[in-house]
Amino acid sequence: MKSIYKYEVPLSGEVTVPFGAKLLTVQVQGESIQAWFKVDKDAADDISVEKDTKQLYIIPTGGEFEDLALKYLTTIQLCAGSVVFHVFEDEV
Repeated sequence: MKSIYKYEVPLSGEVTVPFGAKLLTVQVQGESIQAWFKVDKDAADDISVEKDTKQLYIIPTGGEFEDLALKYLTTIQLCAGSVVFHVFEDEV
C-alpha cells in the first residue's frame, strides 16, 4: 500500500526517506520547507527498512551554483516573501 509522507527539508537539501520514495512536491508550510513523497507505507513505518538520502538543491535568488544537471522543481518564499529560494533535484 502506498501513502504520502511529509519530510522537513533543511537548507542543506538532504532528506532521508524510505528507499524507493518518489518526490511529489516541495512547498513552504508555516516557516519551514517541506517535501511530500509517495512511499510504501510499510517501509515508512518500519525502522529496519533501508533508507535513501535525496539531495535537493535550495538556491537563493541571486545565489551562485555549479551548472549541474539539475531539474527545476519550484520556487518557494519565506518570511512573507522577503526570502526566495529555487528548488532543484538531480536530473537522473
